[in-house]
Amino acid sequence: MVEKIIEDINRNFPEGICVELPDGLCIGKGLHRIKVIKKSVVAEIMRDHEMGFCEAYMRGDIRIDGDLEKVLLVCMEYVDSKKRRSLKDAFVYLLRMFLKPFGLLKLLEGREVRRHYDLGNDFYEKWLDSSMTYSCAFFTSPEMNLEEAQREKRRIIYEKLQLKEGDRLLDIGCGWGSLIIEAVLDYGVKAVGITLSKNQYEYVKAKIRELGLEKARKSTSCTMKTYQSLV
Repeated sequence: MVEKIIEDINRNFPEGICVELPDGLCIGKGLHRIKVIKKSVVAEIMRDHEMGFCEAYMRGDIRIDGDLEKVLLVCMEYVDSKKRRSLKDAFVYLLRMFLKPFGLLKLLEGREVRRHYDLGNDFYEKWLDSSMTYSCAFFTSPEMNLEEAQREKRRIIYEKLQLKEGDRLLDIGCGWGSLIIEAVLDYGVKAVGITLSKNQYEYVKAKIRELGLEKARKSTSCTMKTYQSLV
């Protein structure tokens, strides 16, 4: 199975990928080598391509000799192409379309979100920056730390939105609220955050109360809503 996957990837990737297993066996040929340190990692990745690979890499159970960005991009493209061709995905799509008219799709979506984000705020605090911003940071220089890069990412968002005092900002899937809270403090807007996660909801509500942002000024406020309350 692994051989077939690497063969499919390398068919559209001239530079090629080689996978080196713990016993020294190499599968495929290419400029970029994926070294698998622990044998159990292979089964983990086969069960869940995306999360399995990422978590194994973060643990140090996988090493990349080559261009990490190129390897990730070509592997993501392969996974996306498989998803598009998958009968399983077609079934899920039809199921979602069936559930939607009965209002059951929201329950399914809510369960999926809570399974991921309600692992506990203390877990996410261990590896997110202090603002708890959950998405890719924007590093404009190698010297930047995560905190600075997340702040820069948010600054670019505000710049593109051209925010000014009195504007209304809706953040759907607001995470732990860094965007709406900062927008209220720095730009004087009225902001609303929406999340399906109970943990995130309680975290942001507490932060809003702590900073006194429910109705800071006439043109400024920060509130939270669950998705269900808007439908």
